[in-house]
Formats: sequence, structure tokens, C-alpha cells
Amino acid sequence: MVTFRVAGHPITQGSKRAFVVGGQARLVESGGQRHKDWRHAVGDAARHAYAGQAPMTGPVEITAAFELQPPKSKPKRRRTWPIGQRSGDLSKLMRCIEDSLTGVVYVDDSQIVLYRDITKDWAGSAGPGVTITVSPIGNDQPPLAPTVADVPTTGTLL
Repeated sequence: MVTFRVAGHPITQGSKRAFVVGGQARLVESGGQRHKDWRHAVGDAARHAYAGQAPMTGPVEITAAFELQPPKSKPKRRRTWPIGQRSGDLSKLMRCIEDSLTGVVYVDDSQIVLYRDITKDWAGSAGPGVTITVSPIGNDQPPLAPTVADVPTTGTLL
């Protein structure tokens, strides 16, 4: 298991853009330099925290607590949430983290079989950043049982 914090403004994994140059298709990340810097910061923090250990090879679970810089207009007396367009899509924030940890903490992000406590909130006194925990899931743990809601089966589903 490894737990570490990365200080800085969390950046989402942007969409990829494709274009053709000289008959060859090129794929480019749309995040720009800020995106690259954030991925490097996450990777460097993971390398430091994981201290040269070999990447995990089995199934893993991941926990992440994103803390975002609140806007100056954030009300002081009532609870608000980072849900505006500028706060970032939680799944894209996670995609960036997953890709940054590939080859460092685990071999491939396809090994992630469980998200646990993935949150996005305003930063406190520590400032913006993310706290990440990656844990191996051993063979001695019970299987992950899906929770199935009781849904009435009247009518035909198309």
C-alpha cells in the first residue's frame, strides 16, 4: 500500500484530438503544459512515496481526495460544492491520476478494480492538491459483490 499527497491545482485528463499531417494520423492530448506538469508532479510524488519498489502486478483499489482552490466569490457562511464547469469532472480528474501512476505504482491502470472514497471538495489550510492511496487486493479478501437494487420487472425493456 502507498499513500501520498500531491500539492498543486489538480488538472483533468483532457480529451485527445486527432489530425492528419502528411497522410499520417496524429493524436495529441488537449491539456497543454499545465496537464503535463500535473502528471509529472503526481508521478514524481508516487515515485518518492513508493521508494523504488516494483509496480504492483495484481488487482488494486484506489482512493483519492481532490481538494480544489475555492473561488474568491465562494460564500463564507453556507456550504457550497465544487460543481461548476471550472472545478473539473471527477472522472477526468481520476483518469489523469490513473495514467500518472501507470508504470510507477502499478503496471497498468486496467488493474484498478475498485474505487473507494473518490471525493472532490474545496481545499482547506493545506491548499489545493490530492491525497492518493493505492492498495493491493489480495486473494484472501472476499470477492467484490455487486449491489443489486430491487427493480420491478413489469413491462418490456428495450
